Amino acid sequence: MDIKPGWKTTEFWITALVVVSTLLGWLAGHIPGEYAAIVEAAAAAAYAASRALAKKGGRNADVRAQVLEVLTALRRGGGNGVSKHPAAGGGKPSSGTGT
Repeated sequence: MDIKPGWKTTEFWITALVVVSTLLGWLAGHIPGEYAAIVEAAAAAAYAASRALAKKGGRNADVRAQVLEVLTALRRGGGNGVSKHPAAGGGKPSSGTGT
């Protein structure tokens, strides 16, 4: 299967449309800046995930599970810069002592 360049995909153009329309909504004062940033970050994350699936071969269940895990964490506000993925050394239980 041949992979198209990113700018030739529907996902790219949908992401571009979301980002531009959100930016215009913010500039016009219809969307608060915080919401605009969240929408644009979510669109960028979804686009990156879709390209990762396309490049890795979207039929791989492990890759899909990892992408869904990341997107779920982002949706729950888990984008605090700390990876919880075991391969990255995260996911260790906290001792609760603050150390």
